[in-house]
Amino acid sequence: MARVATNVVGIVVVLDHEEIDTWAKGAAGGGAGLSALATPALTAAGVGGPITAIIVAALAAYFAAEVWLILECDKGNGVYLTLPWIAIPLGQWWFIVPTTRPPDPGPVGGYRWSDRDTGTIYTEDGADLINWTISRGAVDPQAVEFWLELDPASTGWRKTINMPDGLGSSWDIVADGRGTSAYNALWADQVHNGQTLTFRKAKFLGVMWDVLGLGDLAGIRAGDRVTFRWMKD
Repeated sequence: MARVATNVVGIVVVLDHEEIDTWAKGAAGGGAGLSALATPALTAAGVGGPITAIIVAALAAYFAAEVWLILECDKGNGVYLTLPWIAIPLGQWWFIVPTTRPPDPGPVGGYRWSDRDTGTIYTEDGADLINWTISRGAVDPQAVEFWLELDPASTGWRKTINMPDGLGSSWDIVADGRGTSAYNALWADQVHNGQTLTFRKAKFLGVMWDVLGLGDLAGIRAGDRVTFRWMKD
């Protein structure tokens, strides 16, 4: 389903492959479908009513005029449509940039992310790049540690990982500032309750946004240290 986010560049509408495929082939064109989904998404994101109407109209017109380019950018997982902040006060609503949406984290080559000791994941914000490392047997065998690190080359804006135990309780791991890190831990028998780690970041005006839900923790074993290093944002 269409989603709306913001980053330092502008307002980002996230479209998945099925939406693009359906709208591109539809007799009515993609604009109508995009409008129907983008309007509530923008409203939920706190974008004002008059601005929402203008953005939705611009997105619909862009989709209809540039559907070929959107299809080219879609490599099977959808696209990001970004309206830069600078375009809004200048009234340049047509200046929308399509980019390829990266694959969702999940089974790769038959493996869960948590079955592999290292790798890279992306979020719903096209600017993000997060590396993970699992150090097997590195901590107390009765526990599992989760670390969040902000790379010195990142913006250093506040990031959090919400760490649930799958039984109704959760805790935030918070890092704020370039090169900073933080961690928390679960008992080893709390890790495999089907929970999802939620990654959040500070965006426009410092508001925290959910940008990734990461499940598939079954590959994590007792005594593991799991480190997420936010490289780019």
